[in-house]
Amino acid sequence: MNTVENLRNRIEELRNEIRTYDYNAFKTELDKIIPFVKIPFVITKELHRIDTPFYQDPSIIFRARPNTNNSLKTTMKEPWWHVSEISIISQENKAKITFGRANKQYEPRFYACNSWSTACYETIWNEFPLNTKSNSKYFTVGVWQITEPLKLVLMPYSPYYIHKLKNQENKITQQIKNILKDERAFLIENIVKENKNFLYDIFILDFFTDEFAKQNINDEYDYFFTNYYCDQVFEKHFDENGVQDIDGIIYPSICFSYQNDNVVLHPRALNKIKFIEAMYVWVVYHENNGKTEYIPIHNPAKVTSDGSLYWELFK
Repeated sequence: MNTVENLRNRIEELRNEIRTYDYNAFKTELDKIIPFVKIPFVITKELHRIDTPFYQDPSIIFRARPNTNNSLKTTMKEPWWHVSEISIISQENKAKITFGRANKQYEPRFYACNSWSTACYETIWNEFPLNTKSNSKYFTVGVWQITEPLKLVLMPYSPYYIHKLKNQENKITQQIKNILKDERAFLIENIVKENKNFLYDIFILDFFTDEFAKQNINDEYDYFFTNYYCDQVFEKHFDENGVQDIDGIIYPSICFSYQNDNVVLHPRALNKIKFIEAMYVWVVYHENNGKTEYIPIHNPAKVTSDGSLYWELFK
């Protein structure tokens, strides 16, 4: 019988040995001790956010991509000109995909956020101070709307990492702590109802919660545990008709101090969202005070019938 202590010991052994495995061999070893993961999920069209500048609708999600091409007309970088350039990476380009928090190598996933500023920060959080002359970067931010309810696994806030945040007494941190307390009480109540061996299930939930919250990422091996959880979510959960039914995972934005949420969607769920428009954003890092400013420059850019984006500022 797998006790919590046996499970904890074997997980630590695997963590120490992880660079001796490829992902499939690692997954086989974890399957021996974690045959099934119980997952908390919600069915919703709304992802509520703490900050709501410009976009109030909770069914709106955002995906950002840094602009890299020089413009002949301005000192700013050119925006991206087609929806396909800011959406999920295509099957034709999947060779470019490396391991991420919720995807394996060559595995397309649609990463987005419920905040446009956090969506920008998620792409550059490990680059500060920004490696540019002006300590700034330009982004094209795509705006999508959830049009049908999504079945989303809820990855809770990590009790371990929440207490490592700076400014523990500020208003937002206190708000997050209150959410954490209520959320955890709800999850544990439901786990206890369903299973006599609830301590085992709570340990598994807490373990993967902490893995999703991990900030120090050195290489692809640091994503093996979270990808194992994603495989459990996307491959092993079925509806009453035997169809894989999980659309995605909601997890807190670790790099943005838990102030907003990220969502990663499986490609099978993309028919439940619709592209609306795009915005051009200038992100400036002020090294003297350590603050980052997010400035919308052009909003919105409308999409044409062939997926092209019309940017009046750059025509």
